[in-house]
Amino acid sequence: MIKVENLKHSFGSFEAVRGISFEVSDGEILSLIGPNGAGKTTVLNVLSGILLPDSGAVEISGTNIFENPRKAKGITAYIPEQPYLWGKLTGMEFLNFTRRIYDSGISDEELEKLMSEFNIFDWRNRLIETYSHGIKQKFIFLTIPIINPKVILLDEPLVGLDPIAVNLVCRMLARFVKSGAAILMSTHVLSFAERIADRVSVIDKGKIVFEGWIKEILETRKSSLEEIFLKEIPR
Repeated sequence: MIKVENLKHSFGSFEAVRGISFEVSDGEILSLIGPNGAGKTTVLNVLSGILLPDSGAVEISGTNIFENPRKAKGITAYIPEQPYLWGKLTGMEFLNFTRRIYDSGISDEELEKLMSEFNIFDWRNRLIETYSHGIKQKFIFLTIPIINPKVILLDEPLVGLDPIAVNLVCRMLARFVKSGAAILMSTHVLSFAERIADRVSVIDKGKIVFEGWIKEILETRKSSLEEIFLKEIPR
C-alpha cells in the first residue's frame, strides 16, 4: 500500500507539489495524468526516495520512507522515464548486479525467458552504451520480476517501447496486481491508463484537481479520460 499525506515539494520559489494526498491499495493501479510540469515526476521521485519533500508523510506498506528508507526501497521497484544505466556494463551484468543487490531468487532460465520475450536476448552481452532508449527500457523492466516488489512506481513507462513490449508490460503488471502489489504510474498515454488502471488522479500545477474510478468514468459518466483531462485542465 502507498499512503501520501499533504506532500509538498518546491524547487527554489517554484512550488512543484502543493499539498497532495492519496492512497493506493494493495492490488490496485492508480494513474497520475496531467500536463507537462504538473508535478507527476516530482511525486514519483519523492516516493522513490530520490527527492526529500519540504513537508508531508509517505508510507510504503506501512514503512515511513524517510525514517526507514532502506526497508521501503527494498520492496519498491521504480521505472523512471529516462533509463539511466551504467554504460560500461552489459545488459546481463546489470541484471546480475540487480539480482545480487536484492538477493533475488529468479533463476537464469526465468531471466533468459523474459529476455527472449522482450526480444533483447541477443543484446544481453553487449555494452549498455550501445543500446537504444527502448532496449534500455526493456532491461529496466526486467528488474521488476527480479525485485518482486510490493510497490511499483512507473514514470511514463511506455516511452520507447514497441507494441509487443507494451503488451508484455501490461501482462507483467497484471500479474503483480493479482499478487497484491500496489502500482502508481504517470502517463500521457491515456488509452494505456484506461486499459490497465483502476483509478485516475488528474494533477495540474502541483495539486490534484480530479479523482475517479476508470470504470465509472467510462461506463457511468460516459466520458473518456481524454474528455476528463480536457475538462479539468484549463487551456
